[in-house]
Amino acid sequence: MCTTTNYILYIVLLWSMFENSAQLIQRIAACRRPLLLKTVGYRILSVVVTAVIAFVVLRDAGAALDIGIWANAVKMGVYYAYERAWSDVDL
Repeated sequence: MCTTTNYILYIVLLWSMFENSAQLIQRIAACRRPLLLKTVGYRILSVVVTAVIAFVVLRDAGAALDIGIWANAVKMGVYYAYERAWSDVDL
């Protein structure tokens, strides 16, 4: 189970492996950069797909773009809430 304590212990372990904090921060940033780019790219793709479907149905580009943006913004919020709820479940 991923707990705050586990994360803290992991960070302390990582910290002890590097000579200084700047080196650790650079290493973490380098590991997360591809994930961040992949996440942003996927969200853009999701907006485009939703907007294209909305355009096919509505034949209105402005409304389709609004639907694409709003639908994906709402989905991100719902997903965050869903993950937070599941993080509290003890299986």
